[in-house]
Amino acid sequence: SLVLSVRKRTKMRVRQPLAKMLVPVLNEERRAELAAITPLVLAEVNIKVLVPVTAESGVFTKKAKANFKTLGPKAGASMKAVAAGIAALSPEALNALETSGSWTLQLPDGSFELTPEDVEISTEVQAGLEVASERGLTVAVDTVLTPELEAEGWARETVNRIQNLRKDLGLEVQDKINLLVSDGNPLVNASIALFGGYIQEETQAISLSVGNLE
Repeated sequence: SLVLSVRKRTKMRVRQPLAKMLVPVLNEERRAELAAITPLVLAEVNIKVLVPVTAESGVFTKKAKANFKTLGPKAGASMKAVAAGIAALSPEALNALETSGSWTLQLPDGSFELTPEDVEISTEVQAGLEVASERGLTVAVDTVLTPELEAEGWARETVNRIQNLRKDLGLEVQDKINLLVSDGNPLVNASIALFGGYIQEETQAISLSVGNLE
């Protein structure tokens, strides 16, 4: 759902394949859990590779600042110290706050219990990546399209259009067809050149050519 929210925000249709997504892993247990569901995730979001990354990778940079609206009534005279403590929280502390729902700040005059509502966390990523976060989980999606990825996206779009035409014509799944695609869109032409075999296989086409439809 986080990846799909990125696609919606960037107007990147689901039929457009993307190169990779990156997910932070805090420990080996989380890495194993992620590995177990990787094939399902990639199939659902139409992305080629899922890359687990550690906090040391530098891909994700989390920053925190105090939410004065919720902290005001609780922190009182200690607000300045609490705000400074929040700004200095380590990535590990921020992850713990997001996952467990609390974190204890050690201040000069005692401890202070934080909740996720007390802290505004933002995540910065490398150029070309779009990020989404929810309930302690952050993902980054590579939205840069190579010519091959773009061609594959157009091939999938072409298959979808043809399948709709097959349905409108009342064709059975096993019925074979001949395909002639209008020679008017260079992006579609490129997709056919690279992925013509895939298009034919998906649409039960025994021939595929590009030319004048008139």
